[in-house]
Amino acid sequence: MVPVQRFGTSGRTRGEAGSGEGEAAEPGAGPCGTIRRLLELDRELRLAFGTSLLSHDFRLIFQTIASSSMIVKDASVSSLLSGRAFHELLKRLETGGIIRFQANPDDRRSKSIMVDEGFVDMLKAHLDD
Repeated sequence: MVPVQRFGTSGRTRGEAGSGEGEAAEPGAGPCGTIRRLLELDRELRLAFGTSLLSHDFRLIFQTIASSSMIVKDASVSSLLSGRAFHELLKRLETGGIIRFQANPDDRRSKSIMVDEGFVDMLKAHLDD
């Protein structure tokens, strides 16, 4: 008998449908479901063991993909980095063509982070369930 892998505190097994906010509604939700599970595993590892699965780069990229876009300030808070290190991360990802910034239509003082579609397509090709 193979043990069942459980993620989170909800008791769901990997691949089962969830009804929580931001979760895919169907089993085998594809790449976005995989990204959400990786983010959840990363969070749980940090809380339980003080270690991370994802680099700061991929945590930001995955969070942005999972939410379609992120406001820079929100991303900074969730990055676990100092202000300077966070802005260096943004600059590196923007220079590499992985992210771009877009004016926030709801608040002209802020910008949203968008992940390049080609980068997302490459991730989806490799993460497809």
